[in-house]
Amino acid sequence: MSKSDRRAQVKQELREKIQIARKEQRVVRNAPATNVNLRKELEQDIVSTIEELESLAPYAKPLIENPGLIDGIWRTLYSDAREISFLAKLPGGFKCGQVLQVIDLANSKFFNIAVIVHSTGLLKGFVRVSAIFTPAPNRSLVKKRGVFQLDGNLILIQFKLRSYHLARLAIFPNIFKKQPIQAVNANDGGGYRVPSLLLTYIDEEIRVGRSADGRIFLLEKIEKIPWGTSLPKGIFDKTDGF
Repeated sequence: MSKSDRRAQVKQELREKIQIARKEQRVVRNAPATNVNLRKELEQDIVSTIEELESLAPYAKPLIENPGLIDGIWRTLYSDAREISFLAKLPGGFKCGQVLQVIDLANSKFFNIAVIVHSTGLLKGFVRVSAIFTPAPNRSLVKKRGVFQLDGNLILIQFKLRSYHLARLAIFPNIFKKQPIQAVNANDGGGYRVPSLLLTYIDEEIRVGRSADGRIFLLEKIEKIPWGTSLPKGIFDKTDGF
């Protein structure tokens, strides 16, 4: 079997395992699977499949070899990172919906959007985080949790603004105005570590990234924003915080 054929096979296997995890976790449609309350065997199976996919990466230095791949709209499929797993444990009947990342490569910025819904369906909203990013400067080979960090696959991130938006209240849908109900600085300036993302796999369909502590972000590329009532139009036109 060729490397490209095996790559396609592993991606299909990974999608199937993520779907099983979503069903077992009873997440909202298109919400990411997480490691929260996930069967240990299934979690290990997902992680090992992701690691195999990383070993089949078509680009060792994607930011140099094919930087355009990162541009566009991405939806989170699975993550064991704290910021995503936290959303899987919301209290009071609230649940995490889909988690999107929209990357504007030309302007070196991106937006993260996490949809939040109530189990009654009467309340919907989302959290939006804006950020700018730059490729990391040249550096020697470093190994973190089994992942090799090379020139051309590390992104440095500066978070700008975190805003909270209401999209539906009771029987009144689309009450969203472009102004958030609250906005705070997303860059707390604490510590000396610059937030970063290591691109360990990317192609036209799938992206795998690792945080500085090795946590996984698995995303799929989608062609357009799945607006729905939880994502009012206009949210991605804003440039606040830049």
